[in-house]
Amino acid sequence: MDQPQGLAEPPNRTFPLVLTTGRYLGHWHTMTRTGQLERLRRMHPEPLLEVNPVDAAVAGLVDGAVARIRSRRGQVMARVSIRDQIRPGTVFLPMHWGTSQDNACEVNDLMHALGCPISQQPELKAAAVHLAPEG
Repeated sequence: MDQPQGLAEPPNRTFPLVLTTGRYLGHWHTMTRTGQLERLRRMHPEPLLEVNPVDAAVAGLVDGAVARIRSRRGQVMARVSIRDQIRPGTVFLPMHWGTSQDNACEVNDLMHALGCPISQQPELKAAAVHLAPEG
């Protein structure tokens, strides 16, 4: 069996963190349907950038503040949620928000289309990023 390959875009000095994306419980895709449910909107009123306390301190971020998340392709903004459960060197941002929710957090603007050489499946779930306080 072949050894698994690393990320197509590994972190470096300029972009030292790995951003991963995924779902919030209850939401699906871009929330065109689940975003209409008041109960789910109350659970997750906005996308949160989940950051380990050590990485937040290095980036100068505080819990509840807005961060600028920048990759080689673009930047978005999201409110910071400092969480011990997040692995150092990794940050998480949900994929559901975007232009249909009228905010500045279209996470796919940060992603690349590089993919698996065998399946040609794009690696849309991870990218190297840099964090900074907004403002």
